[in-house]
Amino acid sequence: MIKKTILLTIIEVSISFFIYKFNSFWILYGSIGTISALLLMSTDIKKMAFYKKIPNGYFVRYAIYAFILFTAALVSKIALILSFIGLINLKIVPFITNKNL
Repeated sequence: MIKKTILLTIIEVSISFFIYKFNSFWILYGSIGTISALLLMSTDIKKMAFYKKIPNGYFVRYAIYAFILFTAALVSKIALILSFIGLINLKIVPFITNKNL
């Protein structure tokens, strides 16, 4: 899923570059949060199999989302929207991923 997230990010940044120029790199900023969330999620799933409780990574993921959106909101509305698009890749990628793997 990380590879497909990177591919989707490259496509989104290259398309939005024609509209937003260098502001389109905020999508990359949000996608970095998505990739880190995927990595934290995989380690949390492994921990939950053994400990049967909510690990700290759950709260760390949401802190990462909040940090990304807060810092983007400090810059501009466009940065906030494009960072959100990068973060929403976490929800888009499972739909485009082959379910038979």
